[in-house]
Amino acid sequence: MGAPPDQVDQGIVDALRRVCALLDLDLAVLWQWSASDPDIIRPTHVYRAQGGPPASEPLRQEQYPWYREQMLAGHVVRFVSPDELPADAAVDRDSARRHGISSSLCLPLSVGGESPVGALAFNTVRAERDWPDVLIQRLRLVAQVFTNALARRRHEQALQESEARLSAGAELAGLAFYEVDFNHRVMYVDDRFREICGTPPELTEGLEPLEWWMEQQNGWTYGALANHIWSFAGESDRAAVNATFLQPFASFTTKKATTLTLNTESTYDWDNVQWTVPVNLMVQQLVKIGSQPVAFVAGGRYYAEKPAEGPDWGLRLAVIFLFPMK
Repeated sequence: MGAPPDQVDQGIVDALRRVCALLDLDLAVLWQWSASDPDIIRPTHVYRAQGGPPASEPLRQEQYPWYREQMLAGHVVRFVSPDELPADAAVDRDSARRHGISSSLCLPLSVGGESPVGALAFNTVRAERDWPDVLIQRLRLVAQVFTNALARRRHEQALQESEARLSAGAELAGLAFYEVDFNHRVMYVDDRFREICGTPPELTEGLEPLEWWMEQQNGWTYGALANHIWSFAGESDRAAVNATFLQPFASFTTKKATTLTLNTESTYDWDNVQWTVPVNLMVQQLVKIGSQPVAFVAGGRYYAEKPAEGPDWGLRLAVIFLFPMK
């Protein structure tokens, strides 16, 4: 199911309708456990054939305790008649009869071996029917398509929300943003960055030559970044820029996610024949706040070489929100 996120719900309901029509089923329900109350499972997508049972309501675990255990264990449950349910499913059997279910097939919904997030149930109320293994295998494929579509939508929505929060925070703080694509040696910048640096909006690539080298082994990361910047745009009364940037670095990360880093961010101004060589020593601690990875950084800076009016030392504090690719 390749529907856009805002069309996933309607796509699932349409698919349930087609499956029910093809197999002469009366009711199909996609259930998802509530994020606010894991004891409740909600019917998020429902199709009822004409003359089918009334609308499904959220269920608490005490109404279907045996079913809940089976779904969380990743087991498929099927019965031609509620009488086939085992003795320890007595509560579930009574609930099925109370809702008028004659026959049922229930499939767990999970992605990548993770715990099930819900269940997909196909039911009849007018007559009993059997559930051959071949049919179950086909309906499991349907359930997996639904699960993947819902997981993709949740991921895209979470990404959009994170981007919106990050954008709002940056705008509030008046921050500029740039991103370096190391695979393609391209730098991307936002409008605020262009405004600060005077970069014309029609310029989309080639901001500067960029080279780097990096190695990682046994907790160590070391390498170097280098680039050269020429000025070519902006106001005519702005000072020209012709500078080389060199950043050798080395860091070590412990098993407790603490990283110690030593680097320089040296710049040579070719027009003014001047080095600026700050030496940085930093410590970073990676933690999780809820499910959000966050890095706290603190460091000191000493200027081994600088212009006459330059600073002697500096401090660096940062909080970095990480959004790993999945």
